[in-house]
Amino acid sequence: MSKVAKNFFYNISYQALVSVIPIILMPYLSRTLGVKSLGIYSYTNSVVLLFSTFGMLGLSTYSSREIAYSNTKGQKELSKTFESLCILRAILFAICFLFYLILVLASEYGHYFILHIFLLAFNFFDISWLFIGIEEMKIIVIRNSILKIISTLLVFLLVKDSGDVGLYILINGGSLFLGILIMLPKAKKYIKYVKLEISDISKHIIPIIKLFLPQAATSLYVLFDKTMIKLLTDNVKSVGYYDQGQSISKMPLVVASSLSTVLLPRISNEYAKGNMDSVKKYLNRSTSFMLIIAFPLTLGLVGISDSFIPWFLGEEFIPCIPVLQILSIAILPVSLSNVTGIQYLTAFNRTRELTVSYTAAALLDIVLNFLLIPIIGIYGAAVGTVIAEFAVFYLQYRCMRKEIGNMSLLKKGITSMISSLIMFIAVRYAGTMGYTGIKETFLQISIGGFCYLAFMFLINIKKLQSFIKRTTSNKL
Repeated sequence: MSKVAKNFFYNISYQALVSVIPIILMPYLSRTLGVKSLGIYSYTNSVVLLFSTFGMLGLSTYSSREIAYSNTKGQKELSKTFESLCILRAILFAICFLFYLILVLASEYGHYFILHIFLLAFNFFDISWLFIGIEEMKIIVIRNSILKIISTLLVFLLVKDSGDVGLYILINGGSLFLGILIMLPKAKKYIKYVKLEISDISKHIIPIIKLFLPQAATSLYVLFDKTMIKLLTDNVKSVGYYDQGQSISKMPLVVASSLSTVLLPRISNEYAKGNMDSVKKYLNRSTSFMLIIAFPLTLGLVGISDSFIPWFLGEEFIPCIPVLQILSIAILPVSLSNVTGIQYLTAFNRTRELTVSYTAAALLDIVLNFLLIPIIGIYGAAVGTVIAEFAVFYLQYRCMRKEIGNMSLLKKGITSMISSLIMFIAVRYAGTMGYTGIKETFLQISIGGFCYLAFMFLINIKKLQSFIKRTTSNKL
């Protein structure tokens, strides 16, 4: 098994765990904490993530890419890159922390923001990017899996009612911060102390600022939605509804993000060596894979949402259904922009194109939010997000096509699209067969999954037969 395949297996195994845990945890939290407390958590969490994104500039993606580049030059260069990035992160955290204290003192949710400090610190000081850059995913997966299981058990043991939202915040942030302490000894195997010059640190500043601009723009329409809902509706419950719908719609994307996490350092490495044929091979295969999974996930989630939300989250969360149905449409462009944005533009250091695509999408989303949220509330925010995600992919794909060539998206995706439409009809029909609750959802998923796989198989068999016939005819 190749290193890429192994890393993808490790990553997808962890992401599968990450997907299963919310399926277990979300119904418990929706009934234990309730929509208001979950809204408070979602709002404060989104603000902390905004602080992290803006405070780290562009370091989150830049770090693993630079480690991948320096890993080709030997341990000394790798160590120098690692140490300089760690020092830079510490400086940026100190600056960010000063502004964060102002927020703590000024906000009505100041005591919750204090508990979020562990999450803030984790975002700056976690060194997973080192292991991602050197393509050693096994270490990260084992650590994250153990901590995720422990934190989940603590939630079930300690979080008992709506007043425990602070404890929930502490468990999540504290377990993540503990992960930093676990990883530090592991880094000694790959990193040796080297003496740094000021220039070793300062040389990263301009590149991370350039990469910061697209990440900041991304955060504006990915995280700022919840902040805008709170500001424009002054209803923290609406944030809770939106966040739950958004969280469920993101669950299927773990496969896409896992593949991109694994392929970013590999494509960066191949690009640094000038192996463009290998790069194009990875990008083409990744695009085909994304199309195969994106269409059924999108239509499948839309199809089961009516039966799924009431038993999964509870009747209190019925307003989540339209949110989930709208946001599910974003699975397709987000999956594809994992290829265009992360695997291509980021790996190729095309920060200008990244900035343009995300900035344009962010501005579009903010304008749509201001127009739609006052009229249709959280559903307006969902519509704005979907349109913004399609805009991101369109702009990024135009850039990639100029250098890589036409990816033949329609040709690659037509089989999956047709099979998914047939699957959607079957899923909706299964919802009329008289079952309710979890039985109805299970029946819909079973019938839908069978229909999709069956039609994908039949269509591809016909393609294979046609190919064999043409090949045989040519030989004759």
